[in-house]
Amino acid sequence: MNIISWNCRGLGGPLAVPNLKYLVRVYKPDVLFLSETLSNSNKTEELRYVLGFDYCFTVNREGRGGGLALFWNASFNCSISNYSQNHIDVEVVDASIGNWRLTCYYGFPGSGRRRAAWNFLKQLSQSSNLHWCIAGDFNDILSPNEKKGRNERASWLINGFRSVALDSGLSDIHMEGHPFTWFKSLGTDRAVEERLDRALATENWHLLFPNAILENLPAPASDHYPIINFVQQHWSSYGVQVITQKLNSCASDLSLWSKTHFHNIRREVDKCRKKLDRVRSQVDSNNINLFNALRKRMSFLLVQEDTFWRQRAKTHWLRDGDLNTKFYHASATARRKVNKITSLLDAYDNVITNNIELCEAARDYFVDIFQRQNSVTEPVIDLIDCSISMDDNAMLTSPFVIDEFREAIFSMKADKCPGPDGFSPGFFQHFWPMCGQESFQQCCDWLTTGTFPDGLNMTNISLIPKGETQVSMKDWCPISLCNVVYKLVAKVLANRLKTILDKCISASQSAFVPGRSILDNVMVAFEIIHHMKTKIKGKVGDVALKLDVSKAYDIIDWRYLRGIMLKMGFSNQWVNWIMLCVETVDYSVLVNDNVTDSIKHSRGLWQGDPLSPYLFIICAEGLSSLIRNAKARGDLHGVKICRNTPIVSHLLFADDCFLFFRANTAEADIMKNILTTCEKASGQAVNFQKSEIFCSRNWGHSGAQNRGINWMSWEKLAMHKNDGGMGFKHLSAFNLAMLGCRWRIGDGNNISLWNENWLVDALPLEPINNIDLTCSGLKVSDLMENDSKEWNVRRISAMFDQPSAARILATPLYPSVTDDRCLWRGESKGDYSVKSAYRICVQELIDTSHLRVNGNWNLEWKAVRIVASNPDSKTQEPSARKWRKPMVGRVKCNIDASFLANSDRVGIGICIRDEQGAFILAKTEWLNPKSEVHIGEALGLLSALD
Repeated sequence: MNIISWNCRGLGGPLAVPNLKYLVRVYKPDVLFLSETLSNSNKTEELRYVLGFDYCFTVNREGRGGGLALFWNASFNCSISNYSQNHIDVEVVDASIGNWRLTCYYGFPGSGRRRAAWNFLKQLSQSSNLHWCIAGDFNDILSPNEKKGRNERASWLINGFRSVALDSGLSDIHMEGHPFTWFKSLGTDRAVEERLDRALATENWHLLFPNAILENLPAPASDHYPIINFVQQHWSSYGVQVITQKLNSCASDLSLWSKTHFHNIRREVDKCRKKLDRVRSQVDSNNINLFNALRKRMSFLLVQEDTFWRQRAKTHWLRDGDLNTKFYHASATARRKVNKITSLLDAYDNVITNNIELCEAARDYFVDIFQRQNSVTEPVIDLIDCSISMDDNAMLTSPFVIDEFREAIFSMKADKCPGPDGFSPGFFQHFWPMCGQESFQQCCDWLTTGTFPDGLNMTNISLIPKGETQVSMKDWCPISLCNVVYKLVAKVLANRLKTILDKCISASQSAFVPGRSILDNVMVAFEIIHHMKTKIKGKVGDVALKLDVSKAYDIIDWRYLRGIMLKMGFSNQWVNWIMLCVETVDYSVLVNDNVTDSIKHSRGLWQGDPLSPYLFIICAEGLSSLIRNAKARGDLHGVKICRNTPIVSHLLFADDCFLFFRANTAEADIMKNILTTCEKASGQAVNFQKSEIFCSRNWGHSGAQNRGINWMSWEKLAMHKNDGGMGFKHLSAFNLAMLGCRWRIGDGNNISLWNENWLVDALPLEPINNIDLTCSGLKVSDLMENDSKEWNVRRISAMFDQPSAARILATPLYPSVTDDRCLWRGESKGDYSVKSAYRICVQELIDTSHLRVNGNWNLEWKAVRIVASNPDSKTQEPSARKWRKPMVGRVKCNIDASFLANSDRVGIGICIRDEQGAFILAKTEWLNPKSEVHIGEALGLLSALD
């Protein structure tokens, strides 16, 4: 059994978690106790997963301090007994030696709370008779020898803690290693070391574990200075060079330095720990610098090991510091296997596996894609509206400031894949104070001159698998990995461009435009498709076409992009900046561990460039313009789902789009011509094999003379299938069903006397002619007695004619019903459902003459269904009803109602018996006025419940 206790001084620090993972990896504890976590249960639960423990119990921090966490594996069978802000008490179950008790303890900090800490220890000692061990940070010492340095601890503090330990039957567990567990200001005249952390146990616990020992482990500190000093020294030595050349020199030096210092990080960590153990036992003014250097070195190595596996795994859903577990090692290995290209089909469908041939096949594939085809851009560009003003252009081309570049670099994810130069955005973010001004100045110079230095826009194409199997190059998705310096320029331009996109991008495009959400178009598309699915009337059908564009980004024509931007009103200077970024790229394809020769191309945008999404939706405006023009001419009509809604002809979602038009040959041909024109201009070809089409429902199916075939009357189509119909919804009945609610009267304060349906028969009330009806706000409660739950007979008789008054007085009132509630008599529970209401309304609205046998087979088919469902049905005498016992533990209530002839009263009888049939209670009651049989019995049930 192995138990580790550590006051980690906060889990939020950059080195706390790496140190913990190191301790767990080396010592493999069954139990880990942390004090002063300064965290809550969410953080510790993440840490449990990272460290690989099975269970975790957390005491959340209070304010800015405190916090405890206990981790253990399933092999350590225990249960939490109690806890507080200063302890976690567990009972350990061990079948071989018996149960024992472990308390993980954190003593009150500060000398002013020592007595409170001692009293708390006494309480803990008296709370259980199990063999007991208590471990943690006590913030106390047992003897003067446990402190080294100035200001000796007061004797009353030492004696007080020692007395508590003796009174509690606790003795110290022998500790090996360095005698002190806490230090401060080592190597100075103010140096202090104390043994604040320990483990105490009762005598019977020592007998259970006679060989138990305590080992003091080293804990490194946090520091990142070694690599910072290295880069700063070498960067200044490169002199005045183009920043791309400086980066190349720095990359070479860092590579050599890495091989010298980090050829095996784990081995270096173990070696550094052993040195730290040796030096720690004899720290003085002579070797304090060595001690601190070893601690910094060990901390630095642990951070580097985390970073290495995080970058290899490419997993971002755990926060920094919660990495470097077996999961990340497995993720890095699995990712390498998935991304490896083992075989491909060449242009002649031959399988190739050789690395050289795989590189050639990949390069040839992209050479073919990036070759410009002849384009005809005028028919599309002529329709583009000028939407960018002179003020917009002045903003776009205004002088750059360094804050724009700083914002751009810090908006990138630090550990994104690097480009050909090998540097990630995190390098520039970390060393921005050193290289920021230089990067800003050179980027501005490049844009001013309109040229990029060699190598700046070199880009690697990384191939990501699309599906589970990859046969040809079409099964791999190309992602461009740009140099960070180029990406910095493109990001600054993109940040300026997106501020004016809403002026030049139509409302049909919802992606990448600030202030718009792609979900807006998703909701509109959903409503249109729903309308088309449920459409059952109308002479005109609708069509929805979902387009799939082959290689949407890779085949954009550059001449088309330049022309469409100029027609929108962008200035020549701005367009030249954009085209400088687009046209100067040099591609190389990454195939396993090989890099192909560079590819010169003449068309295409690349996914991974910050500008590409915005340039793509600008190009998509060509398709929008063609559709709007056809719609204005009356050649296309789009879809309109109901009155007062706009007509929708197309919706764009970046590189996906929905097109809507009428279901006829003429509009289909026009839409196809539009797509062909757009393809010739932009180079984007529609893949009709992967595109999808959806047509609206239309049961009328119009013929050549627009005369639909009426297969049968709508009334028969709306009949149930069992009655010979098709089961279609009868709209009139459906609307009527929506109104079929009735109120159950409670106090009557919420029910309008005239406007609500609150009587059983739902017929209107007939007031006496001379009543004043100007007070339309009367409630049902106005017809009741003020001091009892009964009708005011005198007022009702004065207000309504005799039939209406009788209907009101026949409506029961019960004291147990206190709240007004809307009920539906078509369901047994009183809950309204349109389904039950619709079933009743259909029977009322559809003519029942279709059930006549004369010349109609529907009744015969219905009879066949009934007979088929009851093949053994025979005529039988009705069986006598018998009283059945209720379930055990329940009683049964029988109720009956009777009516007196020529009387307005109804009598109810109630009898209650137990599960054996023994009599419990009986009751009779007269109700006035008279009501129907089922209502009388229902009133009897209410009376029984009271």
